[in-house]
Amino acid sequence: MLETKFLGKKIKNPLILASGILGVTGASMAAVVRNGGGGVTMKSVRMEPVQGNPNPVMIGEKNYFLNAVGLPGPGVENVIPELKKFKELS
Repeated sequence: MLETKFLGKKIKNPLILASGILGVTGASMAAVVRNGGGGVTMKSVRMEPVQGNPNPVMIGEKNYFLNAVGLPGPGVENVIPELKKFKELS
């Protein structure tokens, strides 16, 4: 069994989704947990919304990609309802 404790809380398994993949909406975070993920790491949150860098934010060649998204984010006031939705759905 993969059950473990993390920060004093029992989780089904130690596999926790990295931030930025599906850690944006409450519904997507809850879906990860309902489908067996041990947890999710949500995107970084700042007090105020941040737009990030304008497109294009990624360039690539045969052997590399460079990424400069500028860490966009919705701001804490927009994240709170998503966390409530996550709690409601998971």
